Amino acid sequence: MAVSGTRPFGSYAKGNASDKSDVDVLCVADADIDIEAIARLLTHKYGIRLNPVKVKSIRDIEMDDRAFYEDVVEYGYVLKGLEYFYEQVYR
Repeated sequence: MAVSGTRPFGSYAKGNASDKSDVDVLCVADADIDIEAIARLLTHKYGIRLNPVKVKSIRDIEMDDRAFYEDVVEYGYVLKGLEYFYEQVYR
């Protein structure tokens, strides 16, 4: 079980969230991690709505969805895996 990094993005990261916004979190993790279950537990415990997006690698989203990649890089901030993100983004 390994999570390489987590990075919030979207309206909370950009500073324009509303009362109805959820917290978008990019999770770079192994396939066997149930990020959805973790998000449900945190939502229940803290009363915040989380929208986890799980990927195996930052490079995967860079190639698959350039606009999403640029949004995450520009507006997101690292909660876990700072060195991993810098290696992947600024290689």
